[in-house]
Amino acid sequence: MHAAQHSKLRIRHLVAVCTLSTAFVWLAACGGGSDTKSPATPTVAAPPVLDEIDPAILDERRFSEAPMLATRVAAGALPKVADRLPENPLVVRPLEQIGKYGGTLRRAILSEYTGHTAITKTLNDNLMGFTRPVGDHIVPNLAERFEFSDGGKVAIFHLRKGVKWSDGAPFTVNDVLFWYYDVLLDDDANRQPLLKADFILDNEQIEFEKVDDYTLRATANAPMGMLLTRLSHDTGTHIPKHIFSRYHPRYNPAANYEDFKKRTTTLPLSMDPDIPRISAWAPVKWIRGRQIEYERNPYYWKIDTQGNQLPYADSLIFTAVSDPRVILLKFINDEIDLIGRNVSVELIPTLRSAKQGGHFQINTRRAEGSPALYLNWAAPDTRVRGVFRDLRGATRPLGGHQPGRDKRDRLPRVASSGWIRISSQQPVLLRKGFSK
Repeated sequence: MHAAQHSKLRIRHLVAVCTLSTAFVWLAACGGGSDTKSPATPTVAAPPVLDEIDPAILDERRFSEAPMLATRVAAGALPKVADRLPENPLVVRPLEQIGKYGGTLRRAILSEYTGHTAITKTLNDNLMGFTRPVGDHIVPNLAERFEFSDGGKVAIFHLRKGVKWSDGAPFTVNDVLFWYYDVLLDDDANRQPLLKADFILDNEQIEFEKVDDYTLRATANAPMGMLLTRLSHDTGTHIPKHIFSRYHPRYNPAANYEDFKKRTTTLPLSMDPDIPRISAWAPVKWIRGRQIEYERNPYYWKIDTQGNQLPYADSLIFTAVSDPRVILLKFINDEIDLIGRNVSVELIPTLRSAKQGGHFQINTRRAEGSPALYLNWAAPDTRVRGVFRDLRGATRPLGGHQPGRDKRDRLPRVASSGWIRISSQQPVLLRKGFSK
């Protein structure tokens, strides 16, 4: 699909950007770029949003799909939607209304390198996830359920049976273990060794074990307080083993680590059309340094509360625009549908002035606190550990680090952290034996 043929989406909200001390800015295009009023046309009410899906839809597997996929099914090029979805697809309640299939979502990034986080946050799905629109709770995602035991030292994750990569290959525990042991913990294969620290407790690595293709066990010598949070990050904890094992020297003696590392860096994993995805869209075209085009994943494993396979948009395009001011102009001129990441609150007056044409909406809300510094709850030095665990100087303690239940999200609250005002901790530091 060429740019001139792209359907314009009428989108009402966008993924927001946070300016840490001020506000979220949400901007979304709402229509065409002309100021000329068009004749009034009848409006069709959107289908009501149901809080829950009719169980009969799941039992009878009466799912709907995008027209572009239905065409491929009719041509015999794709299995039926009921055969593409897992046994228990994740049901997503739309925030406002049931969407309509079709169209292209156009976005901008400063460059592939500086903007790849915008892409990964848009695309990546992990074993766990955060609630929408504000990620203040952790919920199941690729893992449909989990349980902790032994005081938080053992965790079992049950993956959704039948989830597939965008090329139709099954997604299993093998893809998680390959990422963990053959990429993350293999010093010869890993380009980001610091990520290993996310899975270390008391100087020992968390161990993952395959129970069966869809059951993963994690064990550690201490309560895994931050495990759920780590398994919700957009960096992901899986990689398609059926693709990459052929490039790994452990599985192919003719392979080499330098080639493997080049293939598994952030950009290829997110942008290379030859690498299948587990996300809503998969890359189909990568013009290096300029543009990345994604198309809907026919095997995406989420549906809305009416049984429509997600996503709604057929395609997603990220275009590199090096100047934030040009990004703003392109948005105002209806060349971009969503912005926010590269927009600061100082530009709101300009946007409000340009909004008189009625082509977009501006949504703002006060930013919520987000930690910029993590204190090591399990610091080896017992004096340091004592200071970090003393919450008398905390500005906003969030709770203890003991297994339990949180009635708000019905998930075990194994760990959390609090804001520490260092200056208020000075008496504690002195009592613990630290000098000024």
